[in-house]
Amino acid sequence: MLVEMRAYTTGVEIELALHGRADRATSFLPTDQRLADRLHVPVAPTPDISLTAADGTPSVVLQGRELFDQLDDFADRPTLFVPGGEGNGDHMTSRLWLYPFPATTLELGVAWPAQDIAPATTTLTIDDLQRTRDQIIELWPWRAEDELRGLGS
Repeated sequence: MLVEMRAYTTGVEIELALHGRADRATSFLPTDQRLADRLHVPVAPTPDISLTAADGTPSVVLQGRELFDQLDDFADRPTLFVPGGEGNGDHMTSRLWLYPFPATTLELGVAWPAQDIAPATTTLTIDDLQRTRDQIIELWPWRAEDELRGLGS
C-alpha cells in the first residue's frame, strides 16, 4: 500500500507498507526466516519494486550499497533507491527515494512473491507533487563554492 509521498526540490520520497497473508503462521516459516525475524536482518526475500515513466522507460532500482557504487552510471534515468525497511516475515514498511524529481507520470509496481502478494501497480500523477514542489521555500540554498571551501558540511 502506498502510504505517503513527499516532494523535495531534488526528488520524491515514497513510503510503502506491505502486509503478508494473516493465515501464514510464523511457526511454520522456514528456520532462516524465523531467525531473520528474531535478529532483525533481511534473510527473508524482500518485495519486488519497480517504477516506470509514462513513456515506458523503467527506472533503475538500487538497493543498499549499490546507490554509492552505481548512481553516477544512471544519471540520465530516474533512479529509485530502496535503502531497506522495517518489519518481519509478514509485514514491511519502507521509504524509497526517487531521484531526480520526475517530469512525468509514473507507474509504481510492487509484488511480494514470498508472501503470496501478487503484482499490483498504481499510477503516480506528478501534478500535485509539482504544485507542492513549486511552493517550497529554500531556507539555506546549497552553493557549490561553499562545498568546495568546506562550508557546506
